[in-house]
Amino acid sequence: GIPNGTYEMISMNLGVSASTLSSVLLDVSDTNTYGTNWINYDLRSFENDLGISDFSDTSFKLYFGSLTGSQITIVDAGDISSSHGFVRIDDSDVADISDESGTAFLVIDFNSSGMLTISDEKDKQPIVFDFFSFGLQNGESINNSIYRFELEETLDNSSTFDGTFEYAVTNQANILDPIFIQTIKTIDDEIKIIVTNKLTDEKGITLSYSDLDKVGVITTTSSKSDILTNSGVVSANSPSFRFGQPVTFTLKDPDLNLKSDLIDIYYVVDDPNSPIVDTVGKDGNILLEILIKDIRYKRCTINGVEHGGLGDTGFTLIETGPSTGIFTGIFKMPSQICDRSGTKLISTAGGSVDAKYFDSRDKSGNPNIFTLSRDNPASSFSTQPTLSTT
Repeated sequence: GIPNGTYEMISMNLGVSASTLSSVLLDVSDTNTYGTNWINYDLRSFENDLGISDFSDTSFKLYFGSLTGSQITIVDAGDISSSHGFVRIDDSDVADISDESGTAFLVIDFNSSGMLTISDEKDKQPIVFDFFSFGLQNGESINNSIYRFELEETLDNSSTFDGTFEYAVTNQANILDPIFIQTIKTIDDEIKIIVTNKLTDEKGITLSYSDLDKVGVITTTSSKSDILTNSGVVSANSPSFRFGQPVTFTLKDPDLNLKSDLIDIYYVVDDPNSPIVDTVGKDGNILLEILIKDIRYKRCTINGVEHGGLGDTGFTLIETGPSTGIFTGIFKMPSQICDRSGTKLISTAGGSVDAKYFDSRDKSGNPNIFTLSRDNPASSFSTQPTLSTT
């Protein structure tokens, strides 16, 4: 065992090689690789039993080959403040790991802010140190994660414990967004997970419990739940519109509901330098675009004068209520729009109005594109009739 005393650092063999560790992380310097990497840690046993109360100066370091080999600091002092949490790994650190070889060792350095005190310890002190990654690699969704339930007894001596978990389905507007990723709950009696695809049959969510039964044998029981994805449905408030009349589009897709207790909002890209300007989207990916006369409702500059597109109308997809999965957006029908080349204005009279929704996962779990009011999961494009303008 470890001799009694105070210690500033503790080390452990992670039992994996540098190449294995690198394989579960997303190195964004590689071709066609996008995403974020995280550490889910829980050192509450050190806080509760070994006298550490301050983690503000704690750092996490990886050594490779041996504890005298090369090292990479994956969490700097000051990056964390509590005994458990969820912290992002810098992209440069992930790239450095891919250059290493040999067995990976973790060193937790408490520095001067905390000293680990060992005094005839007999109990094991469990800790959690998980690597997470979310993103896209060669066009495929990546979701490396693990979640732990801390069930809560319903009443004193009831012997009944419960907990809940909710999930959010990623889409092209949030899978690369670290702010969204940080909404997950990894260790709690109320877990929140991220789902990147339809999970059914053998890929369904399995909950397992290991029980020491009455004859002294450990048995495992499990329960499985499927997580389905949904096809989007787009509709409008009228079959035709006059100049200046409000146009309301409604998008129904439960997969876009990301927070059970809040109203979700998706914004129009207002950056004129973005290739997806004047669409609802993010990170270069379109979620929804408005078409008038089969032309994206997009801004242009003619003879030094800027003419606005969807971003200037105030259009925003706003959920009708917490967890409804129904979103509406409104703009007024313009009398003129920029032509396809952005070199002149054209009248919208006699044309069509449409909304094209790029569904990240339809009810079959596949990417799809839907327009107007009917889903069409069998093909990559919907062929519904468009609305007219008068």
